Amino acid sequence: MQTMKDFPLVSIVMCSYNGAKYIDEQMDSLVNQTYQNLEIIVVDDKSTDHTIAKIEEWMKKDSRISLYKNEENLGYNRNFEKAISLAKGAYISLSDQDDIWCENKIEHLLSLFDQEDVVLVHARSVEFVDGKCLYPKVKLLRMFHGNDPKKLFYDNQIGGHRIMFKHKLVDRIIPIPPNMFYDWWIGVVATCNGSINSSESFLVKYRIHDANSHINVPKAVKAAHIDHIEAWKCFLTIEEMKQDDKLFLKNLITVFDEHRKKKKLFDHKLFSFLFKNRKIVFANRRRLVKDFLFLKFLFYYTIVKF
Repeated sequence: MQTMKDFPLVSIVMCSYNGAKYIDEQMDSLVNQTYQNLEIIVVDDKSTDHTIAKIEEWMKKDSRISLYKNEENLGYNRNFEKAISLAKGAYISLSDQDDIWCENKIEHLLSLFDQEDVVLVHARSVEFVDGKCLYPKVKLLRMFHGNDPKKLFYDNQIGGHRIMFKHKLVDRIIPIPPNMFYDWWIGVVATCNGSINSSESFLVKYRIHDANSHINVPKAVKAAHIDHIEAWKCFLTIEEMKQDDKLFLKNLITVFDEHRKKKKLFDHKLFSFLFKNRKIVFANRRRLVKDFLFLKFLFYYTIVKF
């Protein structure tokens, strides 16, 4: 008869910060996964509410949970970096503090490692607002799979709350560059060290609420949160990236850097580059950049994002 020890250990890594309002629902969804050989690592980034007390209550009920308390606030990148480094499992799955996981999330993601070269897998999530799931536009986006990092440079399709990756990626992921979204970095690094597989299944309710930075923040402010050109330069440091992919990335950096310096509403060189490479830069769009749709994307990605 098989026991839990006959199955690989999966590390669920959660970073918490002032998440007391919703963390119980998320913890409940984690401990009740159909796949049970888990360690649940919570790294708290110096919360000032009752988050730590709630986690300590969960620790009394489930020995698989461990809590680490930061002495200073590290921010989400460094906090996830620390949490990932603590994971002992053969597979690592990242968790937000306020989402709700489907009970078969871990089991389903593990099944996607069906080829030796697959190092990261991901599935869909649905926005969850006031107890309701919002599905309308989500299926207009393709799920990324394969090992072409060029399709991730322009429009990240790898959400941290939806992924699982092999532990062998940890040494490639860490350190996470400071001017980078941690999940974007992990996704691109994965394509340079293997392949990504995906599922159309919805496995996470991604909670949107007043305290969540995803809501109530203008798009222009979100865009300014990270300098994409500086982030792209970080990708150039990935030793395993193929030279052809680095050449594309260098051209991407050049054309956007020149566009930024020109400060023009319309840049013919930028337009030509994006149009020529539209099936790469807009690879996650099911309706591939035709007619006014391309102009819409061009306006957003050049005016709002850059």
